[in-house]
Amino acid sequence: MFRDQAWARGYRFVQLGASDASHIVVYCVEFEVLKASKACRKEDSYKALKEGERVCVRCEAEALHEKLGWRCQGHGVEGRVTRWSALSAPHCHGKWLRAQAEPDRTCTARTCKNETQFIFV
Repeated sequence: MFRDQAWARGYRFVQLGASDASHIVVYCVEFEVLKASKACRKEDSYKALKEGERVCVRCEAEALHEKLGWRCQGHGVEGRVTRWSALSAPHCHGKWLRAQAEPDRTCTARTCKNETQFIFV
């Protein structure tokens, strides 16, 4: 899945008003995939989601939540395994672990530079 395609279970877009513009901070989070369903291997866009691989997930303005301190829902908690699901391929799902303590505000991590980049929705 490329950057312009969205994925994640239960996440939704929120519309930010003009007064919220000062809070817009796009950032990336790197995850280590711990488990991925077999269905992910069948979809070209999701082949990067395999056990042991690291993937970059971008949090864009449309997915920020004010109640979460202008963060994306699902960006993970350090040291805690969380679940994910592909929005456009619901049978592709699994578990991952946030691979970095702090979100990457410049999106310059090794996994964020290649074409395989996902976004929160």
